[in-house]
Amino acid sequence: MLALWENTPRSLREISDELDLEPTTISPLFRRLESSGLLHAAGSGKRMIPRC
Repeated sequence: MLALWENTPRSLREISDELDLEPTTISPLFRRLESSGLLHAAGSGKRMIPRC
C-alpha cells in the first residue's frame, strides 16, 4: 500500500515493477480496493489513484 501512496497516480505496471511482482499478481488486490472504494483507476493508462 505504501508503494501506491508514495507517488500517485501510478500505473499498475509501475507499482508491480517497484514491488518486483508481476502485474497479474497484484491486479486482483487492486480490483478489490477499487470495488471497495479505496482506489480509483483513471486515464488511458489506468493510473491508480487512492481515495483518501
